[in-house]
Amino acid sequence: MKYLLVRMLLMASLGICIGQGYCLSSGMNQSCSAPENRNATLDYMMKADEFLNGAWNNSLYMMTVPEFLNRSKNDTNWTIVDVRQPQDFQQNHIKGAINIPFTDLIADMKEIPAGKKVAVYCASNKRSPYGVMALRIFGDRDAWVLLDGVSAWIAAGQPVDSASGPA
Repeated sequence: MKYLLVRMLLMASLGICIGQGYCLSSGMNQSCSAPENRNATLDYMMKADEFLNGAWNNSLYMMTVPEFLNRSKNDTNWTIVDVRQPQDFQQNHIKGAINIPFTDLIADMKEIPAGKKVAVYCASNKRSPYGVMALRIFGDRDAWVLLDGVSAWIAAGQPVDSASGPA
């Protein structure tokens, strides 16, 4: 699981570099132009490198619900972000979480209070690692994957909300 996540993050980081105007040689005649704003590109590459190097020292920026509860007990400076679709969020979500669908995370990053640590969750731990990477690289946020999302939250006996009210 961890190695798959690392591979996915590396591929995503590579996508950032390519998207910023860098090319890989593939044996085909391919023309690439230098990015217009080389300094911004280098900044993002440095942030991506910092992210990847930090991942090894920080459990791939993942934490279990009990770890989160322990950390947030003494540090209330946390925001919880649910990156699932709105209909999933309405069914049930962690009490107090804000919903920013995965595909809108960059555009709606301003909805996440600056200066807060961010716990990001989805349904299956597939989208939240990308969300954490985006928040760390592009949003300068101290973001962490909250493993197993709502199901782990409920298993830990924590409150959830739904469209019909608190559960």
